Amino acid sequence: MRRPAIVIALLLAAGLGGPPARAGDATGAFAPYEDLLEVLGDLTWHLRDDLYRFPPAKDPTGHDLYRLALSRLENWEKRYPGRLRDVVGYARAEALERLGEYAKAADGYARVAAEGSPLADAARTARERAAAFADAAALPEDGTDVDATLAALRRKLDAWGRVVERSAGTPYEAAALVEEERLERAAAAVVVRHRRELQNGDLTAERALRFLVQKHADSRNLPEHILRLGDLYADVAHDYAEAHARPLAFEEEEFERAAAAVVVRHRRELQNGDLTAERALRFLVQKHADSRNLPEHILRLGDLYADVAHDYAEAHARPLAFEEEEFVQRADRALEMYRKVATWDGAPQKPEAQGRFAAFDAYKTSVLARYR
Repeated sequence: MRRPAIVIALLLAAGLGGPPARAGDATGAFAPYEDLLEVLGDLTWHLRDDLYRFPPAKDPTGHDLYRLALSRLENWEKRYPGRLRDVVGYARAEALERLGEYAKAADGYARVAAEGSPLADAARTARERAAAFADAAALPEDGTDVDATLAALRRKLDAWGRVVERSAGTPYEAAALVEEERLERAAAAVVVRHRRELQNGDLTAERALRFLVQKHADSRNLPEHILRLGDLYADVAHDYAEAHARPLAFEEEEFERAAAAVVVRHRRELQNGDLTAERALRFLVQKHADSRNLPEHILRLGDLYADVAHDYAEAHARPLAFEEEEFVQRADRALEMYRKVATWDGAPQKPEAQGRFAAFDAYKTSVLARYR
């Protein structure tokens, strides 16, 4: 019998394979299931899924199966407190581990191991594994400047590299690869954001993104890596157009637009940087409301809101950390700006805004589906 099926075997031995434990008025996707075996059966079936190459499984309602299993286990335990505590605790730890909550999973396995349950030996082994993942995940990713941030990411990548080596050939290798890929993507994003301050920054940023595309060619996130490379090329083209658009005479609007662009580029290093960047761009929109460049200023404000939404999704990539309302609030502000220009008859930027609205709306939909 495969190890992941051990909780199912214990349930059958306890006689739960016959009449199901009734849950009364259970309704809805997140309600406690009538039969605990149904919850554990779905979870056990997907414990060996390759989450590096394929997205997490969804149930027929479109919800993430691991999150559903966690919610249903918690609700079942509330309905029947103290019943089959070791089985429910072990299964909860398995779900948490698949959701990237390694420290919580290690604690859950430790509690089962301390109960003297038939699951104790398996729980001790699982706790050691989850603890190793948790130790690597706990390392910091930020620094006081670009070099310190990249150094912190390098140390954390080295730690995850060792976890990948130890997990090679096991069902847990995919989870380690997911973490390694996430950190390499974060490091590439730092280089891209600061490319204008780096020597040969455009080339360095391109190499960082191409490294992602090549190394993670088997990843389910490959299309996302290619999109980010396309975004870099688009930004380089924008920079070229901006640098060669100034007339011979000094223009106040051009100066203020350049100043706002500097604030936007460095918003992550500034105190209240997002708010400061928003104010700089809104100042442009309000002061130059009669300018022929007004649609362009509104697009830049939409781009800022889109970047802020991207930042939120990246910073809250773990399913249990993601708050749908927080993301939607940020994303809708970007869509509102894009919509204004996309419906602006006569504006040269109208086709560009229509494309950005469609692309970002698709991104919003995909993110919400991912964390549903």
